[in-house]
Amino acid sequence: MFNKTSSANFYKFGKVNEKFSKTLLNFERVINDNKKIDLLKSYDKEVYISIRDGMAMLVITEHPDFDDIEFFAIHRDIEIYPGMFFTIIPMTTVISYEIYYHSDSKLDTYKLPKMRIYENIALKTKIENIVAYYYVVKGPNYVFPGETHYLYEFTYVDNGTLETTIQDKKYIINSNQCIFYGPGQTHSQTVVGNESCSYLTIIFEASGINNSKLLNKVFNVIKEIKTIIDDFVRNSNETLAYSEDLQIVTLNTILLKLLQLETFEKSQKEITIPITQHFQNNFLEEVVTYIHNNLYGPLTVEDICQEFSISRTYLQRLFNENLYTTPKKYINEAKLSKSKILIKNGNHSLSEIADKLGYSSIHYFSRIFTSRFEVTPSEYSKKIYE
Repeated sequence: MFNKTSSANFYKFGKVNEKFSKTLLNFERVINDNKKIDLLKSYDKEVYISIRDGMAMLVITEHPDFDDIEFFAIHRDIEIYPGMFFTIIPMTTVISYEIYYHSDSKLDTYKLPKMRIYENIALKTKIENIVAYYYVVKGPNYVFPGETHYLYEFTYVDNGTLETTIQDKKYIINSNQCIFYGPGQTHSQTVVGNESCSYLTIIFEASGINNSKLLNKVFNVIKEIKTIIDDFVRNSNETLAYSEDLQIVTLNTILLKLLQLETFEKSQKEITIPITQHFQNNFLEEVVTYIHNNLYGPLTVEDICQEFSISRTYLQRLFNENLYTTPKKYINEAKLSKSKILIKNGNHSLSEIADKLGYSSIHYFSRIFTSRFEVTPSEYSKKIYE
């Protein structure tokens, strides 16, 4: 799922701010159709972004030398904290936005070592068309001598056992299993055993297929995929509008699901009903806002539970299910992010920053900072000012 600038994950970089005063700020109107990510800019004072046309993605990091860049779909007018490195790229074909900044702001730029290009989600593995499809029942000892063609072919065994030979190598396909033949592969089929064999064959053209992951292997058809195959058969017998389109869509889904099974284990997460999720989102935003408003000084999980009259167990589940972290880790990460901002501002010594954020000592602060960012606070400070 896309992160949005109105989500809790954005709080370390900035916040939604639709009430900033435009009268005292300089601004530029930008029109952009370039999705390349190679140059980031940073201001030493707050910056405000207002999207006028199109949909835009904010690419941002606290410091590109130490942190990965993160992506946020821009939702509502936003404020970006001082010292953040960012750029704005179009999610649609072109965008228009206004950037507001203080007249005495200092602008810094950073060229990324390797250019990246943002791409919208597009179908890469695609069934172009279906040439033919058959559902057949063959008796014992049936033999198909073989053929070669320059199309893809899908065979799913519904009942019985089929032996197939591909380029002189034999494969056994049992009930609820399937196999794909690729362009140029010579293949033959034989019914094995004393029972008849029923199977579905679909011949099709496709693009973007990784043949090394698809061909020369037998796939087990789990219940989810079996249901999609049933949908294909049902649509093949329909005369309703879009039935043929749905055949292509279902075959494409079968193909992708089988490829996905090679690398993906289906998680058994509890389904959250929408109204519950809506409540959780709003409540989580309140909790995260409370954390960021109370970073100065000691802040514990117990403090949050007491403030919102909730159990520690519920708070843990709320963070695990929505932010994929624990409340304690989130607090620590927020404090460390704030410490980097304070170091960049240069108005406090490292000892003052450690004390200001509620760390028990400068040594403890230095140890966890180094553990998180693989650089000491003093080295980080020196790198920034260099």
